[in-house]
Amino acid sequence: MTIFTSRHSEYSSALEKALQGIPLSGEMRITLEKQGENRFIETPFYIIPVEIYDHHLYGHFVVGGDLVEAPIGFLRKRESLRGEYLEMDTKGNFVLMTEQNKNTLYLPLKATDLELKDGASTISPFGVEGAQGVYPLVITSETEYGIKTIQLLRDRLGNILQHNGRPDKSLENQIQNFLKGLQSRRKYLPARRTPEERKNHPGTVSRQELPEIKDEEEIDWEEPKSIVAYLDQYVVGQENAKKILAVAFSNYMTKVRTQDEDLQKGNVLLIGPSGVGKTYMVSLLAKKASLPMVESKLTGKVSSGYKNENLSTVLEQMQAMTKEDAPYGVIFLDEIDKIAYDGSNSFFGQRLQDELIGWLEEATYTPDTRQGENKKGSINTKNILFITAGAFQSIESGTSLEAIIERRLGKNQKRVGFTMQEASGENGGEKNSISRVRPEDLITYGLKPELIGRLSSVGVLHPLTTDDKIRILTSTKKSAITKYAKLLSHKGYHLEINPAVLRTIADRCPEETGARALNAVCNDLFTEILFDPQRFADEQGVITISPEMAKGLTNLYVS
Repeated sequence: MTIFTSRHSEYSSALEKALQGIPLSGEMRITLEKQGENRFIETPFYIIPVEIYDHHLYGHFVVGGDLVEAPIGFLRKRESLRGEYLEMDTKGNFVLMTEQNKNTLYLPLKATDLELKDGASTISPFGVEGAQGVYPLVITSETEYGIKTIQLLRDRLGNILQHNGRPDKSLENQIQNFLKGLQSRRKYLPARRTPEERKNHPGTVSRQELPEIKDEEEIDWEEPKSIVAYLDQYVVGQENAKKILAVAFSNYMTKVRTQDEDLQKGNVLLIGPSGVGKTYMVSLLAKKASLPMVESKLTGKVSSGYKNENLSTVLEQMQAMTKEDAPYGVIFLDEIDKIAYDGSNSFFGQRLQDELIGWLEEATYTPDTRQGENKKGSINTKNILFITAGAFQSIESGTSLEAIIERRLGKNQKRVGFTMQEASGENGGEKNSISRVRPEDLITYGLKPELIGRLSSVGVLHPLTTDDKIRILTSTKKSAITKYAKLLSHKGYHLEINPAVLRTIADRCPEETGARALNAVCNDLFTEILFDPQRFADEQGVITISPEMAKGLTNLYVS
């Protein structure tokens, strides 16, 4: 008999995240009397900002550094173990529910040892048990008249009372500044609702502004679509490469799970310019899969037996991360195009290709041991997933991979825009003959047929458009804008950005740098602001960045 269902487990996890994410009031205090001690104390309190949407009460919580929301109610557990579920009705009053709503997160109320006088009666505020322990709970919302507070109280008979009030002016200002700091953690920009949204939904928050509380998303490694959905949270576009990596990782994780040596690994080649997500996607998946990963560039490497850094150091690094003789893990080798043979370059390129050919399928490597060193065991590469990458561009005209493909396609076919757009599937208006790469093109570029034959999957990544870069700033986890908004929030400021600023940032990033330049330009923009935030903030601690201000503060990449 199964006592705990998976739904029970998911609910408990979401509830725990919500409780841990209830903000504590910081320096704000309320004065209450300590029960039985006839003395008053100033105590911090938990503060839950709320909004009403579609007749449901949504509470805001800080989870993973972001402000998220969930439909909430409250649960009171009596000594008789009977639970009482409270939800807010359309008039703003908490009422007892006859049954539990499956789509609502019920926060358990906790009794406190504090009280306050209400005429001749004594009542005690309910609290919740959050990250800092049990403290009184204050529910807040912003109205046209200012801050409204709600407290749930317990009288001497055990009845639940609701107290609606407004804080004094000093506390109200503190709460307003506190709430503005929380709003800067919103995951979508702009943080403010548009006039049209306010007109259509007065007193509510747009459901597209804040994501609901969810458990940290797990990947179903058996389903490539699940892997792509995970990558979509962090990387904009690049659908072809995402699918290639998703299938490769899905198959590889099946091999890891089953330990079936008959299952073949599918080594991958990623083709695309710098800064479009090649390394980032691989590292995301390796980390999520808890696989050891070694990353290295092939530029400057020499084959075993020669001075300077040998390519074999990547195997030694993998060996240091695992105790297995034939470990499971990922080795990412960038700039594979730099070891291609063009008929005149050094012979090390060919030697490195030969070395890789052996590793990609199965080879046993035993590191050299110098006198006085402990002897290390051998490492077999049969279970290592190799992912290689390169831009395949060229300084000399007509020698890039794209030029090779266009010569194969023929000049006339190159000019048929519809055919090229259909082949690319992304960035439709751009020249995307690279999407039609074939093994013979890579061989012509200078990679050996034996090497290409061991890279069973080829994924193509495209240059980022300006709109892609804007989406990276606004729609992906761990974006640069989110990082600086959090920094300012911790310093007590709320950040507001005019949407036109995002295009200014994107336009100042050189095309050849991809997404990497976004971080550099944002750092340039926020250096002065972080150095002296008070200079840029208004009286309420709000820092508003306009396009003119952004242009004046960013000098990087400006000629």
